Amino acid sequence: MPRERPERSPHKRRSFLPVLVGVVLTVLSAVGTSPVWAQESSEPTPAPSEDHDSPTVQATQVPLTLADRFAGTSILVEHAFTFLHHLNLSPQYTRSLDRIVKFSPSFRATRSLTLDVDLAIARALTVTDTTYPMEILLGDIGAGASLTLPVPKPLATGLAVSTGLSVEGPTSKASQAESLILALTPWFEFGVTAPLLDGLTLAYRLSPTPRFQRYTTSQLLVPRPCSPAVGCTLGATTNTGQRNTALQLGNEISLALALAKERLGISGSFALTHGFLHPKSPSDRWEESTLTVPGNGGGSPVTLSTEFIFDISYQLHPGLGLSVGLWTLGGMTPDGSWYNPVANRWSQIYIDVTFSPVAMVEAEVQRARRSRVANKRVEEQAPQEASGSPSL
Repeated sequence: MPRERPERSPHKRRSFLPVLVGVVLTVLSAVGTSPVWAQESSEPTPAPSEDHDSPTVQATQVPLTLADRFAGTSILVEHAFTFLHHLNLSPQYTRSLDRIVKFSPSFRATRSLTLDVDLAIARALTVTDTTYPMEILLGDIGAGASLTLPVPKPLATGLAVSTGLSVEGPTSKASQAESLILALTPWFEFGVTAPLLDGLTLAYRLSPTPRFQRYTTSQLLVPRPCSPAVGCTLGATTNTGQRNTALQLGNEISLALALAKERLGISGSFALTHGFLHPKSPSDRWEESTLTVPGNGGGSPVTLSTEFIFDISYQLHPGLGLSVGLWTLGGMTPDGSWYNPVANRWSQIYIDVTFSPVAMVEAEVQRARRSRVANKRVEEQAPQEASGSPSL
């Protein structure tokens, strides 16, 4: 994806929404299942059971329909705009506008297990010096599984625990440049919901990501300018490559508030990622000093990056969501200082539209079915009312 990022930041934005998506991000993605108010009409009410009278237990006994299994499938269209006027990757040193389309097929194998795949296609609508004009770029293809874990019955209404595994393949130019073979991300998440409005949820996610590469350093197609801030001569270029990240350790905390019958959501999240680089190794071609960044204390084997998201989403329809938010990537600068984690030169305002085709069709089918039932009742009651009316 053509989003600008600090040079030393190894962190990549999730599918999120996510990851966003079921996203209305990310946020609708991860953010792709329909809210409770949209699901109620598509799931039949189970019969009461003497042995299993809990509503939660009853719901798990209702078989999933084909529409239920694919309801989380979504298509996300995002436009992201850098709003801070500062020296960025544009030759004119101005703001940039990106368009991202993300395809996220999803399959709900059981009520606890969900399988998904996602692939994003991006295009910079403004000229930058990192792509060809209006070039279409692929993101990394991802596949994953998420499992909702059982919790003790007294905590079932306030505690949610889940785990999963995602796999990332090198279909993007950035991953191919670092010779990525595969990235694995096992994750664990738990959330606590308080009964404020339609629910105030505080969640934490831990996600270690080992990244397997063919080489310990990345390779650029062309030499890039070398900044005087790190001890290079003005105008000089370098193509020695940065050390790849062997392991990422992600910590994310988020707070989300649901209201208006869960149609409206307000959320914020902050992620801190430690990136552990490959160790430096001897080279017959390059001297040891070329792999050292003087402006950063000789080069650190650990990098830190941050990601901040503030999002407001609204579910216009069970199959259509809208999200507006602020996304900022931060962390350590090349000279060893820190970017502002909330707003800096990389900050983007985004507008997301998430279309869930299966959920939309299912909602319309249910609406038409309820309409037919209502019309039939009216037709049946009309003769009875006519026959029971007194004659004049």
